[in-house]
Amino acid sequence: MKKVLFVPGIYNFEFYQHYWKKECAKRGYGFLEFDDMFYGYWDFDKMKKMIKQGREVIRKNPGLIVVCHSFGGILINCILSGMDNYDVSKLVIIESPLSLEGMGMRRRKDMLGYERNFRYDCEVFSFGGYLDLIVLFWFTRYVFGRHCNILSDHMGILLLPLVVRKILNMSGIYNQNGR
Repeated sequence: MKKVLFVPGIYNFEFYQHYWKKECAKRGYGFLEFDDMFYGYWDFDKMKKMIKQGREVIRKNPGLIVVCHSFGGILINCILSGMDNYDVSKLVIIESPLSLEGMGMRRRKDMLGYERNFRYDCEVFSFGGYLDLIVLFWFTRYVFGRHCNILSDHMGILLLPLVVRKILNMSGIYNQNGR
C-alpha cells in the first residue's frame, strides 16, 4: 500500500488533517503524520526534531508521497536537501512561502538549512490560493515543477473536502482501490 506523509505548517491542530486522512484512505493510501505536529513560528528545536523524524520516515517508506502545507513546504526542503538520496514518488507543496524572503523568513530558512533553488528528485506539484491572505499566492510557486493557483484560502485547503479532492486529483493521486 502506498503511503502519504503529511508535513504540516505552523500552529497545526490534528483535526486539520481530517479530510486529508479520510480522502487518502478512500483512495487506498496509508496516512503518516509526525509524532507532534504542533509547532510555533520560532520553535526551531521542534522544527529540527521534525526534520530529523521526516528523514527517518522517508528512509523507512520507499515510494512515499509527501503532501506539505504552508511552512511544511520549508521543512520538506530541509528534510530532502539534507539526505544523500531518497525515494519519494511525488511531492505536493500547498500554500508554502517558497519565494518569500521578507518578514524574517530568510533568517528562519537559513537557520533551518533551507536550500534555495533545490531541485527535488521526484514529480512536484505546487499550489497557491488566490484568496490566501497568510501566504500570498505569488510566493507559492515551485519553479521546477507544475504549479496551479486555486480558488481557496489558507485554511480552506485543509478543511474543505472539495478542495482536498481537487488537489489530490490535480496531483495525480488517484484511487488505488480500482473504484
